[in-house]
Amino acid sequence: MFTRSVAALAASVALMAAASPASAAVFNLTSIGQNLGTMKNYSANGTTYEWFESAVSDGISFTAIGYSTSTTDLNAVPELARVQRWDGGLGVLNGYEGNGSSGQHTIDNTYRYDFIALQFNKSVQLTGMTLNAYVVDGKGPDKDAWIGYGTQTADMTGAQQFELWKTIASRPLSAKDGAMPNAAAMSGKYGNLWIIGADRTTVTADRNDGFKLGAISAVAAPTASVPEPATWATMMLGFGLAGAAMRRRRTTVAFAA
Repeated sequence: MFTRSVAALAASVALMAAASPASAAVFNLTSIGQNLGTMKNYSANGTTYEWFESAVSDGISFTAIGYSTSTTDLNAVPELARVQRWDGGLGVLNGYEGNGSSGQHTIDNTYRYDFIALQFNKSVQLTGMTLNAYVVDGKGPDKDAWIGYGTQTADMTGAQQFELWKTIASRPLSAKDGAMPNAAAMSGKYGNLWIIGADRTTVTADRNDGFKLGAISAVAAPTASVPEPATWATMMLGFGLAGAAMRRRRTTVAFAA
């Protein structure tokens, strides 16, 4: 019984070392307080665009690029837009919104469908987001949203468009009132590119969504982890006790004969 208990303990330690859960990286995207990232510029087609480069949290970082489309038609190629940061978080200002007055500096769907593309340095899963709703042109406030994910190899801080735009946009995950999809809907979904956009599914009369992205959290895709020294020591002790117990049992049996 003792041998089996020690062996089970050693096996449990090994299993925990190989499958230890990853902690979530949290990003506060407002412009208040500590250095939470950097606003940068890039040029494309003769136009200068702003984009956001996050700080690093638990080995995870991302760049945020703004886009918009004129319709929900998947053949409508996304157009580059400006990402800007305010006290409420990151917003998108497309080329048809002027200076962004009347709340149009948000991620909104009043005239065009805005969204923000988050390109991470590794494959991750979004685990949480904070959307701060705003009134846009007297409508709302409301923050119905959608999210999508995929793997993008091109650097999106240039003029490149999405490699997987149609695939990502054709399988949206609904974020009603800004709430993350449930665990079942998110299960197994990992990618280095995540999109958060104003709702693209409602009829024209309901296009009153506008929000700023205040915060997100993400976890890296699971990988086989290497046990730390303390874990190795515990494992070796467990296996040593198991071996000693087995030798003792063999010796006892020999004397009994």
